[in-house]
Amino acid sequence: LVYIGFAVVLGSHVELSRIAMNALLMSLLVLAAAMGKRALELHERLAFAQLAVERTLRCEAEFKLSEMTEASTKPFDSRPKQSEIDVESIPATAYTAELFDLQKDDNAASQLQ
Repeated sequence: LVYIGFAVVLGSHVELSRIAMNALLMSLLVLAAAMGKRALELHERLAFAQLAVERTLRCEAEFKLSEMTEASTKPFDSRPKQSEIDVESIPATAYTAELFDLQKDDNAASQLQ
């Protein structure tokens, strides 16, 4: 609209039909840019909503896992001190042994297979 106003009021050496065509093309470009921006915003909102759902599910899973480990672990004092255990950790002495119910007297390698 501003283009048409300036072209008509201030005058132009271009024909009136050309002015109308230029104004129409500029309007179409602005409309296409606005539609593209709106589509991009909608895509970003959907991606953010999906990310929020994934983070919520991850937090819930981690919380359940921490509850399982807290319920199955022994009190801190009953665990052997660092100086009492070997440098090389075996599954029966690690926290994962409690998670996967590894038996101390059975062969751990066969249980893991």
